[in-house]
Amino acid sequence: MAKAGLLRAGLVNTNAILQMHFIIVIKPLPVADVEEQKPFYQQWWFLVIVALVGVIIIITVVLLLCLTGRKRRKNKYKGQ
Repeated sequence: MAKAGLLRAGLVNTNAILQMHFIIVIKPLPVADVEEQKPFYQQWWFLVIVALVGVIIIITVVLLLCLTGRKRRKNKYKGQ
């Protein structure tokens, strides 16, 4: 209560009170020997995934083109 009365009277520096009540202690963490990692897009597993996705897309496009070409040929012979 005494501090509150002093604060109202303007006799105590508020910064000193705040610094006195909030002390932060920072302890440095132990440093482990960590290798710098490459970005994910330079990792071998990412390149393998990209290659597999590319192969799947190419196979899908080829299959769709074959199926649409087959339908056109059937429709062409039915029309004659």
